[in-house]
Amino acid sequence: MSLSFEQEQELTTKYWRKLTKKLKDTPKPMQILQRRTMNTAFSVFGYITGIAFEKLSMSLYFYTKDVQMAEFTRLYESQLELAAIDQDKFAMGLHKFFNNVSIRIKKEDLYQQFFELYYRCIRASLDRSNPNIEQNVIQAYLSLLYQQAEYIKPDKFDYSVTLAGMATDGQLLVMKDFFSNFDLPGYELQQTLSEKGPAYITFPIMQNIYAKYGYKFNSFHDYDVLGERVKFHSSACYAILPFINEYTYDIIPSMPFSIIGDFLLDINVPESHLAELYTALKKRKHTLPTNGVLIKFADNPVIDSLLLKEILYDNTIILLYKYSCVEGDLAGFYDTKNPFFFTKMAEHDEYIYLAVKIIELVLFCYACYTLNDSMFQLNKIDSYFTLERGYKLNPTGYLQGGKLKNTYQANVDGEPREGTVRKGNDDFEKETKAIQGYIRKLPKNQTASQEAREYAEALGYDLNTDETFVRPFIKQVFRLKVKECQES
Repeated sequence: MSLSFEQEQELTTKYWRKLTKKLKDTPKPMQILQRRTMNTAFSVFGYITGIAFEKLSMSLYFYTKDVQMAEFTRLYESQLELAAIDQDKFAMGLHKFFNNVSIRIKKEDLYQQFFELYYRCIRASLDRSNPNIEQNVIQAYLSLLYQQAEYIKPDKFDYSVTLAGMATDGQLLVMKDFFSNFDLPGYELQQTLSEKGPAYITFPIMQNIYAKYGYKFNSFHDYDVLGERVKFHSSACYAILPFINEYTYDIIPSMPFSIIGDFLLDINVPESHLAELYTALKKRKHTLPTNGVLIKFADNPVIDSLLLKEILYDNTIILLYKYSCVEGDLAGFYDTKNPFFFTKMAEHDEYIYLAVKIIELVLFCYACYTLNDSMFQLNKIDSYFTLERGYKLNPTGYLQGGKLKNTYQANVDGEPREGTVRKGNDDFEKETKAIQGYIRKLPKNQTASQEAREYAEALGYDLNTDETFVRPFIKQVFRLKVKECQES
């Protein structure tokens, strides 16, 4: 059950009037933030209307495994309960709630817990097997978390960017918001509606207002498609947020993805192949190169490239992917332990058939680089998939090895220098350096410990007796400062 059109209109009119009065004479950036927060409140109302009260807490119960996570989850759970019993108090107090939680996250350094809650909500949103999970409640949680992210980014009033992830040294990362002003025409329409009445709002008036902000459409259908694209892009970026640091930043879409198109319609996938892939990838023989693999599809007019990277997250190897095509970039992840594949396509029943094709393509390419199996070789991809329109994939893989590359901010002032720096030596500065996990061949007559073998097996690696998995780690290094030249 959800809000009826009449209920939605009544709530919108009621709270916009209250908010407009409250925001009178406040700076425009503050007005934008609080209006977006009010939209979040409307979204929550829509999701939880008609939901039994006990379902508001039970839906995430199985996804908060530790005390600290449960305590953090309780903050948002209490807001859903408040929305169910006191709409006024919830809607008008949500801005203060987000501010208070933001202060606590920063003060107690709870960023990892916040990202973890994101991850668990994403997992729960695609879990159709658990009868205790009410999907509308999970979507209500996600609505709260999306807006909370805007409050904890470095500058909550900088609407040109949105939260992207966190660097290994704890620095918050941001990314460009392609649709940073998409909601502003709506506020102008709402203001016009309150001043001149609903009869004044015609489709041409709506078109003109949106065109002022750079959004053009010729029909209500076009407008709906644009709205879906905005929602699809933002929620897809938030889904990979827990895995984004300065070394995986290039996984973030460079161009918003459009779900309207035939970007994979020509690929046919036998269902039996997918089961084979899931089974085979539970015993991988290799890690990906340090900086991943970039696969280019030069001869295909639809598909451009596929970027694959690995990251260790919560004692699980997570495969990150970015699929680039004429429709834009589609990013997601694959949990190799469970296994669990995330693509936004899987959230839409009408696009499930496309989700299967994405999963198959990504996992086949992943298998080519992590298995020793003649079935999975990149040069056999055109015989593995059937293409209807005569296209060829004809891929070329580029191994991106070497030292981990900071794809968020290039290191332009020299490589780090390892060693001890005495206190007071101002010629050097300390820097955090990440070392990617990898499989290492042991010296002759040496074998890995039982603990090391069990750990590698738990991560999904089937290693030889003379191999071990070196865990990723962070170390402090020092580099010589670059001295600026003074003008004479």
